[in-house]
Amino acid sequence: MDVQSRMPSRITFLLYSILILLHKGSAQLGTPALFWSPEKSMSHLPEVNGVDPVNSDLLEKEYLKPLMQHAGESAVVFLKDKLHVDDFTKFADVYSLDSNGGAFKNIKHFMDENFSLEIPQVEDPLKAVEGLKLSFAGAVHSADSLAAVEKLNLGPDQKFLLIVELQPSSDLSEEQAIASNDASVGEICHHLQKRGISYTAMFTGKSASENQAEEVETFSGRHLLAEADSNNGTFMNADGAYLFLRDVQVHIAQKGKDPINLNLTVESSSADKSLVDNSTALIQFDFNDGSENGTGSYQVKIVFNTTRNGDRWTINQIRLTVDGIAEAGPNGTLSDSPLRTDDLDLVVPILYSYHCSSMKMYVDYIRNKGLVNYAGSYVVLNGLQMQPFNVQKGAFFNAQDCVGFFTRGIWMGIFSSLILLAILFFGVMMVLNLSTPDRFDDPKGKTITIAQAED
Repeated sequence: MDVQSRMPSRITFLLYSILILLHKGSAQLGTPALFWSPEKSMSHLPEVNGVDPVNSDLLEKEYLKPLMQHAGESAVVFLKDKLHVDDFTKFADVYSLDSNGGAFKNIKHFMDENFSLEIPQVEDPLKAVEGLKLSFAGAVHSADSLAAVEKLNLGPDQKFLLIVELQPSSDLSEEQAIASNDASVGEICHHLQKRGISYTAMFTGKSASENQAEEVETFSGRHLLAEADSNNGTFMNADGAYLFLRDVQVHIAQKGKDPINLNLTVESSSADKSLVDNSTALIQFDFNDGSENGTGSYQVKIVFNTTRNGDRWTINQIRLTVDGIAEAGPNGTLSDSPLRTDDLDLVVPILYSYHCSSMKMYVDYIRNKGLVNYAGSYVVLNGLQMQPFNVQKGAFFNAQDCVGFFTRGIWMGIFSSLILLAILFFGVMMVLNLSTPDRFDDPKGKTITIAQAED
């Protein structure tokens, strides 16, 4: 065995503890996955970014299959009902340099003594395990205790996948349940070692612990002098994306005609035509009851094109379609027209939702000259919140607000402070430049005598 390749495993749990401390209180949405193997190095596996969650397909293709389908080597998967990265912070005694692992002492021992790897966040690891079961080239066994494992016909010459369903928390406290499961992991691993079986093990949870779910925070950040945002609105689940919207206002300015003002009603089905996959999301809002003072009939469609890019997601384009209005001219149409958002930041961390108390967007006639007849038209989305990716636990996660770093209120405070500081600076400089008179005699000093020439 290569001694140098094994050395990092000696400090792996300490590094994992540091990782937990760094991310304590941050947006952790997935469940951790821990691997160890006495025979196989894990340096060839993809590098893990603790901020970006690993989805189930990537876990299966890039980690499980390369580790657990090695010829002549078996695999063991320990599945806990619920597991969160904060469980290690709370129950692994990570704040002590001489810690033995706390409630995770057996798992710590195996990771210290073998090649090991930690993935802080995995989306739906159970799906990846089910995929491994279907593709595993060997016997597949299930067990829930050491007694059940002892009854299985397992040997060093047999290649198998053993899935161990650890006991749920039931009436025990979370720490007691973890310690009990950790003891089961230790007993089963020691039993397999006694049989001389070479294996790779994984310890993970079916889902993230519910008690670790954080409440939604839709705050205005540095929005000075902002009005309080109302929680009254409509929630929508659009093909897996979570959306919230209070109301919509559309102002259509037509050259040579009176403007049209529409107040649109948001319903739970308004975003049913949205399409979402792992890398892109097309969020479409449809409003079919648009009218002005009870007259006219207008159909309004607003489409957000979003893309997932590694550790962030971006709103690439927003487009507006309004049916039911007469064209203002030969080049005028509001069909799939682009909207501009001025200085709004439309790049959001991948674990966050996007929130905007009042999102005002103008028809972009500057880049699209065909929309010049509709110059001044705009759309206002009130109480908008959206999270197209990484939705878990049935709720939005922390929100990034659309308000920029510097608002008008902040600039007012900064300029006022600068003016006062400037006045103070010049006042102090003027005082420092004062000098005492030096053209008069000092009564306590020697008399100054000036000789005068006689005529």
